[in-house]
Amino acid sequence: MLIALVTLLACDKGNDSSGSESDADTDTDSDTDSDSDSDTDSDTDTDTDTDTDTDTDTDTDTDTDTDTDTDTDTDIDTDTDTDTDADTDTDTDTDTGIEPGWTADMVQIDASFGYDAAKGELVPVGSGSGSLDILPVVRATMFNYDDWFFSLTPTEYCFVLWDVSGVPTADPDFKDFWWSIDLVGVPVTFDKAGDCDGMLGMFALTRGKDSLEDFVDRLQFGFGVHAVDDASATTIADWELFWSKYGFDKRFGLVWDDFLPYAAVGAFNMAGLTPIDADLVPAYQVDPTTWEVALDSAGGFAPLDLSGETSAPTAYYEAFVMYAFGTGAP
Repeated sequence: MLIALVTLLACDKGNDSSGSESDADTDTDSDTDSDSDSDTDSDTDTDTDTDTDTDTDTDTDTDTDTDTDTDTDTDIDTDTDTDTDADTDTDTDTDTGIEPGWTADMVQIDASFGYDAAKGELVPVGSGSGSLDILPVVRATMFNYDDWFFSLTPTEYCFVLWDVSGVPTADPDFKDFWWSIDLVGVPVTFDKAGDCDGMLGMFALTRGKDSLEDFVDRLQFGFGVHAVDDASATTIADWELFWSKYGFDKRFGLVWDDFLPYAAVGAFNMAGLTPIDADLVPAYQVDPTTWEVALDSAGGFAPLDLSGETSAPTAYYEAFVMYAFGTGAP
């Protein structure tokens, strides 16, 4: 802008029209001497105007350079302050969005209990220790598949234990079972092993702000026992293959066909699922007056033959897992 203004000022100065006053004073006298004096005065006035225009242009150029340097320094200071504030805010927001914990993508269920057929009641039994040390309980193991099977020191699991003492409240989903129990609202505890507190959810169901007890109730677990003959034929066929493959024949000292008459089948359900056969449940003899488990000649628990039974007889039952369920396994 300063350069444009100087240009306009220079143009105005150059348009001066002074010296056109050539007096026509010329008298009508016919004197010749008068003409010479008038010509000399007009020439002197014209030379003076030219010198004044040159001085004005030189002063204006010097002011323009000084103003440009001042503007550049001010911009640099402003950029430095802005960068510092932006970095600090971004780091804080990122850390807040991370929630520690783990999600269970697998579950397996087992149980152990004495059963009083006359009362339809789940009762404690004695193992020969002099007390009724085996309490009726249903257990769930909720775990993260990758951590459970591939970590050297797994931590992403939770053992859930329901105290099922007494007459069970039947779960209506278990049709034609010897007995069943709706585990919602049943007293529950959590083993200190693993990390129950860090469990954020199971499958697609998130825990949110629920306590562990409330979250487990929302999963709506149930458990029941029925005869081998009423179980899925496909399941029984699978388990026959597992029997020797995973060493159960050595654990029990019986081949599959010799073991099966002493067993029932345990099943569980949870929110959105119908009952799923998951466990083999061998039965053992008890003394119904003392509730001590009878021992065989080798000192082990004496098995009870369940062949032809249409309801659960009085016995001690000890389920063991044959299937785990979930979305984590390949």
